[in-house]
Amino acid sequence: MKKSFIWMCAAILTSGMAFTSCANQDYPTGPEYFWEKTTNVIDFEDGTTPFAGDSRINVGVGTVSGWDSKVATFKGAGNAQNGYSFAHYDFTDKVEHAQKVTISFDYYNLQGSRSILTVGDRLVRGNNGGCSKNTYNGKGGVFRIGSDKNWAYISDVKLGQETLCNKWVHVEMTVYNFERKIEWKVTDANSGELIAESDWKEDFWKADANETTQIDVYGYFNNNVNCYVDNISVESGVNPDVKYVEAKVIYVDAEGNELKEARAISGVREGSTIPLLESDKASFKNADNTKKYIYESDNAEATIIDATNNTVKVVFREAKVYYAMLNCMADGQRVAQFFDDSKYWFFEGDNLYIYPYRGYERGGAYYFTAATSWNGATYTFPGSATTVENAGKTYYVGSLNYTKDESVVYYSDFERLALPKEDAGNGTGLGQLVGTVNSWYSFSGTYFDRFSGARGIRLDAGSYVYTEPIKEGGIYTVTIYGRNDKSELCEKPYTLGLRDADGNITYFTDVTIPDWGSATTGTNVVEGVEIPAGSSLVIGNDDAAKLISLDDIKVTKPAEE
Repeated sequence: MKKSFIWMCAAILTSGMAFTSCANQDYPTGPEYFWEKTTNVIDFEDGTTPFAGDSRINVGVGTVSGWDSKVATFKGAGNAQNGYSFAHYDFTDKVEHAQKVTISFDYYNLQGSRSILTVGDRLVRGNNGGCSKNTYNGKGGVFRIGSDKNWAYISDVKLGQETLCNKWVHVEMTVYNFERKIEWKVTDANSGELIAESDWKEDFWKADANETTQIDVYGYFNNNVNCYVDNISVESGVNPDVKYVEAKVIYVDAEGNELKEARAISGVREGSTIPLLESDKASFKNADNTKKYIYESDNAEATIIDATNNTVKVVFREAKVYYAMLNCMADGQRVAQFFDDSKYWFFEGDNLYIYPYRGYERGGAYYFTAATSWNGATYTFPGSATTVENAGKTYYVGSLNYTKDESVVYYSDFERLALPKEDAGNGTGLGQLVGTVNSWYSFSGTYFDRFSGARGIRLDAGSYVYTEPIKEGGIYTVTIYGRNDKSELCEKPYTLGLRDADGNITYFTDVTIPDWGSATTGTNVVEGVEIPAGSSLVIGNDDAAKLISLDDIKVTKPAEE
């Protein structure tokens, strides 16, 4: 079965000049002023396909039951569901300088295959269509057809899957590049019954799609065929009397100095303007990241392109530089503070993520945040925080509220090992690491008193971490927040001991350490641990087959626990 969409035009004589009326738009025709049309058809009968399998998808040619010709096939790879799968056919060379492009093809979508076919602009769609893991971006697309888990779609028309899927449909669409208008119609390929149609005026054109030069297929299904395509016809209409020039977009400051490489545009129609892409206005930094430039204005709409006026200017300004400061407050008093240094300045429009600690030691007392006192695991600048000026610098200042816990005599938050610098006057409460941190361990969920996105350390065999010296000797309760990554060794989660002032280590033989349970992750409480004054508590990994991930250590007075 083969389909094609032929332009139906009626000649009209007006004042001795003939016009051809095509889809409600009049164009001159005749010996002096005529249209040249080129039609390219791909039927896959030779076993080849112009589609490139860009990511996590297998593109091929095969046969389908009930369809009497070879077709293009798109099958998600084994890891398609771990990210996008994408394939594209770039037909830019078939439609160069076309004022009118007519595209038709036959399409089969498997119900629930989570497959979308898009027709759009190659320059915007690229070889991934803006996709990232588990997401799909329709930017630069002027038409789409396919299905997700629950629904079928034809552009912005939402249909029941039974309307479109598990059947061959025929798509016909015409794009008027000058008029920024699209017409499309989808019919049942066997019965000819109309499924949907639309006439898109300029208001519905995707602003970031300037030409129609690509068909692409996005899928999200492991080891399954997502869809089939057959009988692709691309017909372009070119008026030889329309002149084209080479143009470019340049990026300059207020004085006209070029800030980065210009974007060259091949074949811009004389008398037209150049629609800017989002990337033309996007902020950017210089080569050594010491300056950032933010879009301010452009002359794209006012620039009518011709042979002598073929450059569009996009003007940028330098972004302001800010610094971050975060006060940790308890009962109206500041107990700790994050402040700026050379690493923590940032540009206007950037987000700087500062990870506040849940616990602080100050003057022998420990302070802890409440889960509701800050935004998840991070605090973002700029945001709702206020600004202050100091010594010629602009600071974003935020505050977190902490409460004092009188029962805690030691607390360690291992997230601090790779986090922002603190004021030198703030006690860290951190222990010292001996040996090797195998890797950071990212905890998830809502275990313990931790927040989503918390991180800890993972100790190799022979490694240990020890606390700062406990000032007052006594019997304490030790709480370990962590994970034993070898579930078969849960009966022995870690080794507990002491380190004296000379660095000598003695491991306990009479302290019972409960396991973490079959889930391997949890809160491990060891009661009745005697720690002499001036000694440090040691938590170690003495087993080569064991990996211990520690999030927090807390030592408390039993009577206050």
